Amino acid sequence: MTGLFNTWAAINRGEGPINPDGLIVDASAIFRPGNFVSSPQNPLPLKKPAGKYSTKRFDFGKRDIERLRNYCYHPSEHRRFPSRVEALSAFIWAAVIRAILQANPNRKTHLLGNMVNLRKKFNPPFPSQCLGNIYQAVAARWESEADGGESVTAGFLVGRVAEAMDKITDDYVREMYVEGGFLRVVSDLIKALHNADEINVFSISNILCNITFSQVDFGWGKLMWIGLGHTLENSAVFMDAEDEGVEVWIGLTQEVMCNLDKDMEFHAYMSFSQIVSEPSCPLRSAL
Repeated sequence: MTGLFNTWAAINRGEGPINPDGLIVDASAIFRPGNFVSSPQNPLPLKKPAGKYSTKRFDFGKRDIERLRNYCYHPSEHRRFPSRVEALSAFIWAAVIRAILQANPNRKTHLLGNMVNLRKKFNPPFPSQCLGNIYQAVAARWESEADGGESVTAGFLVGRVAEAMDKITDDYVREMYVEGGFLRVVSDLIKALHNADEINVFSISNILCNITFSQVDFGWGKLMWIGLGHTLENSAVFMDAEDEGVEVWIGLTQEVMCNLDKDMEFHAYMSFSQIVSEPSCPLRSAL
């Protein structure tokens, strides 16, 4: 999409393509097509989560994120300083778990799925122009009985998030894709989650960060702001904001979102929030 929009805009301005080498289309040597048909053994899709959902966006400035990174880091517990994605993911996930437990204490197991761009994980790395959704979700886990309710903090969860993301190495990616391990993992995960009412799955994607949508110029100036065009469900999306900050779009059920709004620790590290869509006023367009 980025390549399309920027090239389209350059042509509209009377210029040539901005990427003379073109997009790299064929990545099938690594990502071989698989046979993953829905069946009783591979029950697709997962049950659609019930409830009416609200979506809000929360702004975290550069200083907010640096405060979070310092808040999450404990030298005696963590082997390295967390990235902004790891710190913000752990912070958001901790707040969402607390909000969910207020609404439903029986949700004892919580999984966080983080989307990781695989292009830079290969050795040598794939070019950024390599076309396709070349990313993978990694999972972190928190359990109320094993970990204790007092551990629902960003400082505790950031270690789980970083550990999950550190597993994505060149060797791991080649094993998963070249040797066909990815579909087996997906199949096993779906089977485990399909009828697990006590498990809550929340996903975070940062793949829209560091992408040059904001540079698109059809001739009347660059974009001032970009938004999403759909309501999120049990998920969050990170997008670049001004001053090197991050906009976090979060979609939760109304009850859980209400609990999140009452979380003073969550709001202490945030600059701004705005309702994007509610069941009584569904999202039509965010542009």
